[in-house]
Amino acid sequence: MNRPLNPPLRSFKSLRVSLGSACDLACDYCAPDHRLSVLGELAPQETAKLVRLLANHLSLTKLLGNRLERFLSALGQGLEGKIGLTTNGQRLEQKIPLLLQAGIRRVNVSLDSLQPASYARITAGGDLRRTLAGLAAAKEAGLQVKINMIPQRNRNEEEILPLLEWACSQGFELRFIELMRMGTLSRYADFAQRWVGLNEILKRIQARYLVRALPRPSGATAQGFEATNLGRFGVIANESAPFCADCDRLRLTPKGELIGCLSSETRFDLKPLLAHPDEASLSQLLDQALAEKQEIRFLGSRLEMMEIGG
Repeated sequence: MNRPLNPPLRSFKSLRVSLGSACDLACDYCAPDHRLSVLGELAPQETAKLVRLLANHLSLTKLLGNRLERFLSALGQGLEGKIGLTTNGQRLEQKIPLLLQAGIRRVNVSLDSLQPASYARITAGGDLRRTLAGLAAAKEAGLQVKINMIPQRNRNEEEILPLLEWACSQGFELRFIELMRMGTLSRYADFAQRWVGLNEILKRIQARYLVRALPRPSGATAQGFEATNLGRFGVIANESAPFCADCDRLRLTPKGELIGCLSSETRFDLKPLLAHPDEASLSQLLDQALAEKQEIRFLGSRLEMMEIGG
């Protein structure tokens, strides 16, 4: 894999915000086998205030979030062009006017299968038609769309190439994400059997197309590739080609806690800053969160994906 271009001194540049742990799907790689508590989750207006504090303190280049209505209205102006939405797409079609009004031009949509039965099985009852309708509406509105697919053996690995061909035909960039040993998955005895890695993903694509790797910018989670006569795609290969050394992502949980690294279960509580914003205290918490980052590779974690927004 290509080394990052001109790696800078480590800092946080990207913030992922989760406004709530509830979801209308229960994907088998994300949903925990116990119910998450929503007690103590912040109101969207409170989360927006914390995001403002972080944005004013850090040189953020990207803000990713979910469940946006009241959050966006409270966030106000100044971050247009930096905000992206991560969604399962089930309600995307209805939300397009809101996204356009808020200046959101990027959406990441989870789509693990183009087969209705397989999609419903992976998502525990999701409606593929609704997600496809949302994607069509996003395309019609001129939004930049990325598709996220998590290949799993004996579930959807046969769709790696068909889904890539479909995404490219629609003008969407597909990113394959290796299964991560987190939360519920950390307790699955068959994790190794379900895991599909970078080499297999590329092998399936190379069976039909010539593939070349692209330079990976510093801080990027995805290694980019180009398939001749098809298009570009990415692979987030957290196990096969770790990118921890230059990761610049910071996460904010629905309970107002910072998580600096997915390998660490240490949380840094920002809620006291809601009543008493203090630059020195915020700077100290950010330094502590940054110190949690791994230098080499993801180590596994009991953190639940639903709680941290994917």
